[in-house]
Parts: sequence; structure tokens; C-alpha cells
Amino acid sequence: MEHVTSLMYYLPTKPAVTEQVLKGGPEYTVFAKETQTARSRTKGYGANYPKVSQAIWTAIQAAITGTSSVSSALQTAQGTISSPASRTTIRSPAR
Repeated sequence: MEHVTSLMYYLPTKPAVTEQVLKGGPEYTVFAKETQTARSRTKGYGANYPKVSQAIWTAIQAAITGTSSVSSALQTAQGTISSPASRTTIRSPAR
């Protein structure tokens, strides 16, 4: 696992395996510390994460292409994510 990890710049999330990787050098130390408190992007939204993700990437694309201002694009995304019709299906992640 250590060899694959170093070739792919992959840091495992299992603490015991991460410890083995860190014995090979300190390059990943800062990232290993982050994995201790990290959380999945999908944790709060569950199965609805694709809808949230689509709203976000659609807003980013609209802003990049100039079809919408950044502010307007993000407001649209926020409206999609928190609209009354989707409140039962898309929930903001708990903090």
C-alpha cells in the first residue's frame, strides 16, 4: 500500500495506514493532520449531493462564461439549494 500511495500521491484515511505512510517522509504530514477532522462533501447532503453539486458547478460555469455575474450566479445556486420545493430533499450539512 505504501508504494501505491507514494506513486499516486494518495493519503489513506485509516490512521494505522497513514502512520505507515508518514514513516517514509514528512511530505504528507500536514495533509494527514487535516484528515483527522475532515468530512466528506456528501455527508450533510447525502443522496442529494448531486443536486447541490450541479447547482454549484452551474453557477461557476455561468460566472466564468459571463452569462451571469458572480453574485447573481451564486444567488441562483443558493436559491436552488434552499428552495421550498427542495427543502425536504436538500438539507444544509450540520456543523
